[in-house]
Amino acid sequence: MTTQTEIRSVAAWRDEAAYSLLYIAGLIASIAFAATSRAIAEAPPELRAPEVWRLWGQLVFSGMCLLLAINPRRHAGLWELALAYSLGVAVVLITATPSAGWELVGAVTSAMLVTASYVLAGGYLAWSPSRGASTVASLSLAPSFMDAAPRIPANRHDARRSA
Repeated sequence: MTTQTEIRSVAAWRDEAAYSLLYIAGLIASIAFAATSRAIAEAPPELRAPEVWRLWGQLVFSGMCLLLAINPRRHAGLWELALAYSLGVAVVLITATPSAGWELVGAVTSAMLVTASYVLAGGYLAWSPSRGASTVASLSLAPSFMDAAPRIPANRHDARRSA
């Protein structure tokens, strides 16, 4: 029989491989961030807004990769966001931009690196019940909200007695 500790951990070599792959994906996103910042300066005014959007997307993705590399099984949901972003960008570049060049190579590589890291690091383990319960309980506003809510008597007779 496996214990909760055994379920939530992975082999050290898998963690190391996942860290390395995530750092590479973050580096690719940082390089794309730098390239996009240069493209903003050269873009005509009507294309600056999409370029700025792309710039911040690359910066956020780089930050997500760094957070996941630091502690891969602590961020439930962040893995899925990183996967959705990287796979979404890769699919859009493959289908909508046939001449994407290095952008396509970077997007597909990042998607493969994040997917491999998710499996290697056991990113899906961040959703384990013992991990999720403590996180949700610490973020819950329910006790303080319930304390501040007015008490309404069940019927009018209770209101008259308490007055």
